[in-house]
Amino acid sequence: MDLRTERLRLRPPRNEDLQAVHGFLSDPRAMHYWSSLPHQPLADTQTFLDGLIHSDRGQHFYAVFEMDGVVIGMGGYSEKSEIVLILHPSEWRKGIGREVLSALISHGFRTFEFNSITADVDPENAASIALLSGLGFRETHRANCTCLLGDRRCDSVYMKLDSPDDN
Repeated sequence: MDLRTERLRLRPPRNEDLQAVHGFLSDPRAMHYWSSLPHQPLADTQTFLDGLIHSDRGQHFYAVFEMDGVVIGMGGYSEKSEIVLILHPSEWRKGIGREVLSALISHGFRTFEFNSITADVDPENAASIALLSGLGFRETHRANCTCLLGDRRCDSVYMKLDSPDDN
């Protein structure tokens, strides 16, 4: 299933996306707040992409984001209603995150009938926290040392957006 926004096409990942996806999954800037270290060999990205391509799509939606036919990021729902997003750093601060998240949120509530959508954000990622807050997410709690990336311990801010139908 494809989703369209004003500037973007959100579509299922394909094998031919490998090089573009590796472009941001191997970039330390893009991966700094992600839940894994930057991909070094292309094989790491191939394994990740294969997992997405062959995953069960029942309560799951994951897409690559294309702008003018070029893959610039990916995201969707990683675990039931937990939303995730990663963009190539060249696309930061252009409003793309808001555009993508708005489409994913609408799709999640409409198609999967989620009661709420959650997010797990590194507390140092002020831009993502501000973006999610601006879309109506509220902080529910925090946790220390939720992830170890190399020798860096990462904490989490958990955020939640309730379905508009539940208000």
